[in-house]
Amino acid sequence: MKAFVTGATGFIGGRLAAKLREQGHEVVALVRSPRPLDEGLKQIFAAS
Repeated sequence: MKAFVTGATGFIGGRLAAKLREQGHEVVALVRSPRPLDEGLKQIFAAS
């Protein structure tokens, strides 16, 4: 399954994205600024 997570650098969104990846899902994260996330997590930037 493909998942789109907003707030992936936050408390809840980060844990949700990690859990989805752990279960083998493809995750794309919407973030405000670039920062290191879990390996295999694709990022889309909302602002710079």
